[in-house]
Amino acid sequence: MLRGEVPKRDGGHASEVLLALELAVLAASVFLCALASMVDPWPQLALLALLFVTFSSILLLLGQLSVVDIQRRLLPTALVRPLQIAFLAFNLQICAFSSVGATALELFARAACASLIGCGAMLAILLVVALLSRGGGEAPIGGGDIRMGMAIGLGLGAESILVLAAACVIGIAYSAIARKGTFPMGPCLAAPSALLMVLSVAAAL
Repeated sequence: MLRGEVPKRDGGHASEVLLALELAVLAASVFLCALASMVDPWPQLALLALLFVTFSSILLLLGQLSVVDIQRRLLPTALVRPLQIAFLAFNLQICAFSSVGATALELFARAACASLIGCGAMLAILLVVALLSRGGGEAPIGGGDIRMGMAIGLGLGAESILVLAAACVIGIAYSAIARKGTFPMGPCLAAPSALLMVLSVAAAL
């Protein structure tokens, strides 16, 4: 089992409820974005409320993952999976606000391209790092770190590479100060992700 993986029983019923809620938010986002191209006035207030819910839930999940990673040095799938769904919804909502006037097809295509580029880039970079760092001692990158990086890529697109660069700087600084060979990747990814989300919302609105 890779570092960052936990048995499916970890998280229990609460994680299933959380996943269902994030799926509901994603479905509502898709509906509102499709509706935006067919009705007037544009349902901006409803989508803004959804953006607030999504933004808050992502911050909550990032905080929970950071705490768990610091305490147990793993990132539970039960928390990463809802984060992936929430970031998908976030990306779609940001695209909707920054693409007012676009058709539903154009909006969904733009959001899908951004998510695929970000997710693919994070997967490729983190997987290469994980493979190169295999050997003796504790691996700095595990399965949970890769999945969390992919989740961030889904929400922030190509700009997620900036998150990864900042996470490496934070991690190296932490290792130097704490005099430890490895560092928890979760909080190092969470902090710049939250900052970039704030900037994305500010730019879109």
